[in-house]
Amino acid sequence: MVTGGYNWVVFTSRRAYGNVLAGDAFADESQTGPQPFTKKLWISAVDATPTPGKDPSHPAFYLPGQELLAGNMRGYWAVSPCKADGAACTTGAVCCGGFCEQGAGGGLVCGKTTPMGCSQEYESCTTAADCCNPGDLCINGRCSLTSPPPPPK
Repeated sequence: MVTGGYNWVVFTSRRAYGNVLAGDAFADESQTGPQPFTKKLWISAVDATPTPGKDPSHPAFYLPGQELLAGNMRGYWAVSPCKADGAACTTGAVCCGGFCEQGAGGGLVCGKTTPMGCSQEYESCTTAADCCNPGDLCINGRCSLTSPPPPPK
């Protein structure tokens, strides 16, 4: 998944986590009886536009809410079904038509076009030239930041 200037990766690792998941990384219940297993899901970010000579990866973090006695196997990104034209929205990312614009009643609604002539972040695009922000990329048919926003001051 690409968003916010990062490629997001979900992966399985047997790394120990704190003092709860600190047992034998390759043990299973047949060998040791019920105990927390270290095989769990982790998430990491990788810069979408890496700087040459600099590691583009960021430290992984443990995905909370995993059952401690289960050996999780695979993680997948899943998005909600898109909203039809005319449905209320907050971003073009949720719209089947690719755009979230002000409707006749004043609220934001999904549509197939934009009166702006260019696509905002998360809105539909074919090439980077379709994006309003000249620094954005067109990734998987949506405008995306090429670098993360600056930290708040």
